[in-house]
Amino acid sequence: MNTPQPSLVDSAIAHHRERRYGLALQAIDQAAEQHGLTASLDLLRVEALIGLEMFRDAHEIVRTLMEQGGPAVRAQTLLLKARVLRRSTPWLDDALEAALDCIHLARAKGDAGRQIAGEAHIEAARCFARKRSRALA
Repeated sequence: MNTPQPSLVDSAIAHHRERRYGLALQAIDQAAEQHGLTASLDLLRVEALIGLEMFRDAHEIVRTLMEQGGPAVRAQTLLLKARVLRRSTPWLDDALEAALDCIHLARAKGDAGRQIAGEAHIEAARCFARKRSRALA
């Protein structure tokens, strides 16, 4: 399997961190053209689309990753699903369910899933706060 060129992926990550999501998408597209789509590129693409508030496109990629991404990216995909749903819809139960499922999957990975579990806890707290469940947030 071809892995994306590190410089293009690093460039996409740097643009994302600097909140230049359009440039991040361009770098991801270049990497995908050269090496084909990978789950890691799709995860980066979803994060950039969330930053651009293109939630419908982000949700389509998340749905594809949930079906075809496999167990290696499932926890990260659930986290992004929770983030997309929390920001794009007033119904938060599905977002909360995805965040809580992500926490359980990430905890099962041990130390490797610690960061994702922490982010999922924050996402769940945001969902609870938005639901006005302050005691649970």
